[in-house]
Amino acid sequence: MRYRFYRVHKFVCFELSEFERAAAKTDFLDSKACDALKEKLISLTHMLIHHGEYEDAHIHDLLRQKNSQLQLAIENEHKQHEQVLNNLANQLEQIINIQNQDEKLIRGNDFYLSYRLFYSEMLKHLYEEETILLPELQSLYTDDELAKLQAKTYQKMTPDNMLGMLNVILPHVNAEDLRFFANEMKRAEPEKFELVWAQLSATHKEQFT
Repeated sequence: MRYRFYRVHKFVCFELSEFERAAAKTDFLDSKACDALKEKLISLTHMLIHHGEYEDAHIHDLLRQKNSQLQLAIENEHKQHEQVLNNLANQLEQIINIQNQDEKLIRGNDFYLSYRLFYSEMLKHLYEEETILLPELQSLYTDDELAKLQAKTYQKMTPDNMLGMLNVILPHVNAEDLRFFANEMKRAEPEKFELVWAQLSATHKEQFT
């Protein structure tokens, strides 16, 4: 099987879905519920922006190095997503500050619909990264060349960083993905991985066998 980037999209999709569920169930007349949703949106925004910046700076830079332009539309969407997230934050802040209850409910539903549209657009965005950009990368580079990029990332990570990454990803991927991440970490940083392995729970270790 060819080397695949974007496996972490499974976690990204989970987080997008969880926020949609949270927004759908939020009582916008309850200030505490709105504040809780605001914190979730801040966390989601931080994750999505960081994720997009990493892709642009590392994965998509491989395409730039081969004079490919397929990534330009995707990178432009990353900028658009940031603006949409800012708009959603402003919408939610307005809901929190409005006193009229009917208006709160109307704006709350509008917020939910706006997020649901963004969610659908994000799913398409992630799909196109994996079905358009990834095949282009695989046509331009060998598997070893692609793997070297992630190896450089692991070199910069501490064992705690690596353990944290696995703990975040493990609940959202299949057995093949789990083995891929474990083997890749072990090849790139064997000494660090020994420390990570020692701290993994027995349940998580069973997932790698």
